[in-house]
Amino acid sequence: MPISAKRIVALHKALRARSGAYRMLVRVIFLLALGYAMMLLLGYLCQSKLVFMPPRDVSWTPAMAGLAYEDLRLEAAPGQRINAWFIPGDDARGTLIFAHGNGENIGWLMDYVEFYRQFRVNVLFFDYRGYGNSAGKPSENATYEDAAAVWKYLTETRGVSPSQIVIAGRSLGGAVAAHLANEVTPAGLILESSFTCVPDIGAHYFPWLPVRLIARIHYDTKSIIGSINCPVLIAHSPVDEVIPYSHGRRLFELAREPKSFVDMSAGHNDSPRDKGRDFEKAVDEFLSKCLPETPLHSEPR
Repeated sequence: MPISAKRIVALHKALRARSGAYRMLVRVIFLLALGYAMMLLLGYLCQSKLVFMPPRDVSWTPAMAGLAYEDLRLEAAPGQRINAWFIPGDDARGTLIFAHGNGENIGWLMDYVEFYRQFRVNVLFFDYRGYGNSAGKPSENATYEDAAAVWKYLTETRGVSPSQIVIAGRSLGGAVAAHLANEVTPAGLILESSFTCVPDIGAHYFPWLPVRLIARIHYDTKSIIGSINCPVLIAHSPVDEVIPYSHGRRLFELAREPKSFVDMSAGHNDSPRDKGRDFEKAVDEFLSKCLPETPLHSEPR
């Protein structure tokens, strides 16, 4: 049967419409793919800005609270000096190294100075490269070197025995503290509000991106915590709005004995005094078990 001219015209229009819709669909898919690729590229290139948020202004010093302290400049790498504070405790039985979070510096840690000094320990707080008065630029390896420089200062310059040093860290600082504890043998390790690894946190916040494939920064605490050879205390809050509670529980599962876990009762960035009596008691008991009762008297050599 011959096809009429009208039928041919109608078929031609239908094919043109389908072709136009197809081209539009291809264009939309291309733009979406391009946008996704740009997000991947930005995610790959800008990881440091997402992980490290270094404030420069040091708005508080221990002297403002009437505390004696030593303002230190420690060489973490050739030409790279970091700022640290050594604050002696009353009748100190040991020294606690504290590694802070990614968006603060030692001038923001007044509450932690007061919190830990009550347990009869010296406290040594330090800033990573690029934070506060520390020179340089932060990176994962740089933070590890910075922590190692603090350990070297205590054990070599001040002659403090590793058995009299507890390492503590919160949030990002927990990963730094865990790495140091895996490299040396301290008396104990305290992880507060920390995470399993950066890719896990990235996947939590950006589930639509293949974070684990493009991650350049890892801080993979979950892969090393089982080999840390000292007592471990892990503290996390069920209401932590930054690092999911499941991260703290997972780290606890992977840690070797002796280990303990305590729930905190406040948000991620709240003062340690607000995180509950259980947290304070757990830290007190942990330090009492880890540190000898003989008072520590150490001076720089």
